[in-house]
Amino acid sequence: MNNCLTLVLSMFSVGMSLFSVGYSGMIDDVTVYNRALTDDEVRDMAVVVGGVGESGM
Repeated sequence: MNNCLTLVLSMFSVGMSLFSVGYSGMIDDVTVYNRALTDDEVRDMAVVVGGVGESGM
């Protein structure tokens, strides 16, 4: 489960970094935090990866 969370956070960080100025494309630019995501971060991540934000489950 932790590896899955790390992957999701990495995808989110990369997606958000692609739109920031000065992104070099190197994996060292990705920062992963070991904490729960806020509701705003979950919604932002859904936009970046093309989801709807809530699964309804």
